[in-house]
Amino acid sequence: MTNAVTLLHISDMQFGKFHRFAEGKDGFPNPHDTLTARLIDDLNHLAEHNDVRPDLIICTGDLAEWGMAKE
Repeated sequence: MTNAVTLLHISDMQFGKFHRFAEGKDGFPNPHDTLTARLIDDLNHLAEHNDVRPDLIICTGDLAEWGMAKE
């Protein structure tokens, strides 16, 4: 029997000052206002509802909006 490896490939996340999700419908901050928070929520959802837990997460493409040091 071969052991399977589950990969999650994420491309072009472009973390930075302007890459955020919109406000909530009520005008209050969206709990998913950052890509990191949304990714964590999505990974938790996959684990809880689909029993999917990536063994490796591969991030490629543009990781920052501008490529500035603080990004």
